[in-house]
Amino acid sequence: MNRPLLAFAGLIAAGGTAVGVYVAVPGGGEEEVVQQVATATPATSAVIVTPEPTSTPPAGLPPAAVGYRWADVKLRDYGLVDYSVQVPTEWVGLNQGNPEIFAPASHPLVGAYTPRIIVRFTPADVVILYGFQNALPQQGGINCVILPDGELASAVAKWSLYKFTCPEGDTGFCTIDDQTKAVTCVPWEPGSPVTVFDGRAAEMRIGEYVYSIVIFQPSAPADGEAAFQQAISSFTVR
Repeated sequence: MNRPLLAFAGLIAAGGTAVGVYVAVPGGGEEEVVQQVATATPATSAVIVTPEPTSTPPAGLPPAAVGYRWADVKLRDYGLVDYSVQVPTEWVGLNQGNPEIFAPASHPLVGAYTPRIIVRFTPADVVILYGFQNALPQQGGINCVILPDGELASAVAKWSLYKFTCPEGDTGFCTIDDQTKAVTCVPWEPGSPVTVFDGRAAEMRIGEYVYSIVIFQPSAPADGEAAFQQAISSFTVR
């Protein structure tokens, strides 16, 4: 089967970075995929820091919710921003800086799509569609379906919510039916397996940055949605 040619070439020229937290679970779509644009990652994304693993709230913030801890990520000395976010107590930071990735300590990050939360920020002037696209596989989610999923207010600002479905790796592509809105994922080669995962993302703009919260959760554990909601409601620019 010949892979469809998507109107994507040439749109990747704009450079960009994103700030946000990402939580992934099964989901996706076709029209949205064709519209998506991957952005190059600026040198600032290479900044490596170690978030402070503590349940003690950073100065000026309330105690963490039961079952969660504060992660205080400090990037101001690198010309970026500091932020704090609550993640499940047993989840650890993987020292990525921007983006920062949090994953269950009991679930080693052995695969590209294992459960994790990604926090990322991107300069607003380089975001064409979504700041969180760099967290998605295959050129910013070109084979995924991304759909709007409402809005959610927090103490910081209003978040725009999204859901997505992606194939793992380059095993296939996902499309969405214009009328039924049903998402279908098929392999590039007939008869070959295609594994998909769903995810959710939230992002907002404050000043010169777009902040994104994304969750990858292929196995959809019960606490995934709660972790996503807590990350959104607790996220604070310092």
